[in-house]
Amino acid sequence: MEEANGCSGPPPWSAPHRHWESRELGPADAGVASGLINTTQQVGGAIGVAIATALTAHFVSAHAGSSALGGAALNHGFHGAFYVLAGIAAADTLFSALLLEPQPTEQTLALADEVLLGIKAAACAEPKRSR
Repeated sequence: MEEANGCSGPPPWSAPHRHWESRELGPADAGVASGLINTTQQVGGAIGVAIATALTAHFVSAHAGSSALGGAALNHGFHGAFYVLAGIAAADTLFSALLLEPQPTEQTLALADEVLLGIKAAACAEPKRSR
């Protein structure tokens, strides 16, 4: 499935991505895969909220000179948590980009076929050596 922007596959935020993630599974394993994806998303969301809350509480308590429920302390807490979470998201983006395996293009596959055919032709053309 080729899209206009050059990316293949559906966008990860759409509902059909579950089929795309489990495309190599048989029908017998589709239910287990769907349950695992749902559980991973739910647990990941809960962990993310817990981290955001802990970071906000840390930065609120670190704001000296005002009440923890004051606007300045909450503003400081939310800003600090946002910056840390933005850094985590940026690091995750870089890490994910490093883990992606590039998909070969038609031109790359054609070149690989030519190279393999050339190697095979050269191997067949060499005279056999006797021992």
